[in-house]
Amino acid sequence: MTGKGKRKFIQLQKLILKSLKNQNLTINEISAKSKVNWNSTAHQLILLKGHEYVKEVFRHKRLRIFEITERGKSFLNEN
Repeated sequence: MTGKGKRKFIQLQKLILKSLKNQNLTINEISAKSKVNWNSTAHQLILLKGHEYVKEVFRHKRLRIFEITERGKSFLNEN
């Protein structure tokens, strides 16, 4: 695979942040809303959490809920 048509990290991160703009969501919901596969969504959420663009507001065994932070909203507005 040459990478043609693949989306870049920044594009995936923007899609994920946009999906969280108005409500808190689970990884499955973020994946469905942003049209990014579950594994990529989970990976990008780790990166976004590290940059403090999202935060995990609930965690229980197999359920995690995320929300966008003010820093994440600023990042989304800048780009």
